[in-house]
Formats: sequence, C-alpha cells, structure tokens
Amino acid sequence: MVTDEVLVHGIVSGNGLAEIQLYEKYQESLVRFLRPICRSESDAEDISQEVFRILLEKLRQGDLRDASKLQAFIFQTGRFQVIGYYRKRSRMVYTEFTDDIPAPRDVEATMQQYQRCDQVRAVINDMNNFRDQSILRMFYVDEREKPEICEALELDDMHFHRVLYRAKKRFAQDWMDQYG
Repeated sequence: MVTDEVLVHGIVSGNGLAEIQLYEKYQESLVRFLRPICRSESDAEDISQEVFRILLEKLRQGDLRDASKLQAFIFQTGRFQVIGYYRKRSRMVYTEFTDDIPAPRDVEATMQQYQRCDQVRAVINDMNNFRDQSILRMFYVDEREKPEICEALELDDMHFHRVLYRAKKRFAQDWMDQYG
C-alpha cells in the first residue's frame, strides 16, 4: 500500500496515477463515514466526490503542509462538506442533523474506527473456513438476526453458539497473527 506521503508528493508533482491511488485508498471509507451522517447513499456519494475534487485542488496547490495528516484532512473536509451541502439544500442547519456529525476532535477517532472495521473485514475474508467467514460476517458485520443466520447456515440454536464460539476463537488467532 502506498503511503500518504508518497501519494501527496505524487499529486503535487502532477502524477495522475497518484490521484487514482488516493481515490481508491480513501473513497470507500469516506463514503462509509458520510453515509450515517447523510442518511442517504446518494448524498454520501455526491459529497464524497466533492471532497475529492476539493482535496485534489488543495493538494495540487501544495496546501497540505504535513502529508501524515492527509487522512484527517479528508474526513474533516467531508464533515464540512456535509454541513455545507445541507445548508444549501435547506437554507438552514437542523439541530437534529448536526448532532450526528462528529466534532473535529472526534474525526480522527472515527477514522481509526473505520480503519479497524476494514482490518476486521480483511481478517474475516482471509479466514480458511467458509462457515467461519459466513457466521462472523452475518452476525457482526451485516448484523443479521440469529434465526436468519441459523436458517442460512442450516444450524440449530445450540449448534449456532458452538459454531460462533469456534469462529471467534479462530478469528482471534488470525487477528493476533496479522496485527499482533
């Protein structure tokens, strides 16, 4: 994975590939960050596109002094764009809406939470046992109900708990192997 410093340097130097890599690296997690705030998939997508437009403009001008702060800059820009987007649409900011937007000091913690989610998904996807992958993904990632999972995996109530317990143990071992 290309570091943020290399990406920023590449964009400042006019490297179009660096711009594509930046987009691919952060687009999905930015949309995941924006989706619960916007409460609309299409608004989250629109705003993420605007964030990348602004971001590329700022990076090309050399406005980001510390490349290690790129990720925080992206999510903070996203936060500001959400506020501006809904101000334009309604000509007023609803208190109910702005309560859901993380404060600036919470942006980095929120980014770390999304990164951790990406790491969890990667560990689950790399697991050798398909049933372990399925039960962990359905239960923890997709947040499906237990009866639905039992039906999909053809498990009875007691067997569900044993399979989930074993899958969690294997996941924990895989996590430790990958992230220590």
